[in-house]
Amino acid sequence: MKPHTGFRAANESGMVKMISVGLGKEKGCTTMHQNGLAETIPAAAKVALKVAPIIGGLGIVENSKEQTANIRAALPEKLMQVDSELLLEAKSMLPQIPFDEFDVLIVDEMGKNISGTGMDVNVIGRMYKLGELEPERPRINRIAVLDLTEASHGNALGMGLADITTERFHSKIDFAATYANVIAAGVMERGRTPVSVKNDQEAIRIALASIPGLAPEKARLIRIKNTLELEEFLISETLLSEAASNPDLEIKEPSVELKFDQEGNLL
Repeated sequence: MKPHTGFRAANESGMVKMISVGLGKEKGCTTMHQNGLAETIPAAAKVALKVAPIIGGLGIVENSKEQTANIRAALPEKLMQVDSELLLEAKSMLPQIPFDEFDVLIVDEMGKNISGTGMDVNVIGRMYKLGELEPERPRINRIAVLDLTEASHGNALGMGLADITTERFHSKIDFAATYANVIAAGVMERGRTPVSVKNDQEAIRIALASIPGLAPEKARLIRIKNTLELEEFLISETLLSEAASNPDLEIKEPSVELKFDQEGNLL
């Protein structure tokens, strides 16, 4: 059970979606996306629950540490309601970046094993989907994604959410697989190729340089592994005072310098 990365509704990514989209496979996915997920998912699920031999559903909610927080079973007649209740619970446990506004987000990796959109749009504050409103927070000026996970098998859907990538990332893209997913999901904006540069160091430099009027020493910068693992992350010194005033955060090391190898990639 999770908030969906493409729309907001009473039923998003959960049992109801699996009945209407998942059981329909690629044709079901394409049909649902073409006609609006928020409307078609519950409508199709209601029909399926009446005519298909579905005995019930099992909804699982995970917390921000990917640990099982709640499991609920639901009979067909209660499945829509339970799905909606578990969604609200999942939203309350969604991993978040605890800063409302900053200049640059460095994402070490994105991929399909992390989120259906490579990076969770609910975490980075970018929806980039026609007809959908952008999240209010966080507001990030530039996002640099450095690598694509091997588990993605070249599917880079969601790369359009970033502003800058590396040649390492670009070399791993399977454009046929990516575009098939992009077209089926109807999210052309998320399939756009960001600016691709030589290495991590260049990606960070250009991210900073491309923000008008920003002095590098005043930049508010955050580095995360990915949008799923947010227990620990790096912040620039310009965010230290804000972090220190947040009772939910612990500053483990007061100063860590970004180090690069001979190829200019982060160690």
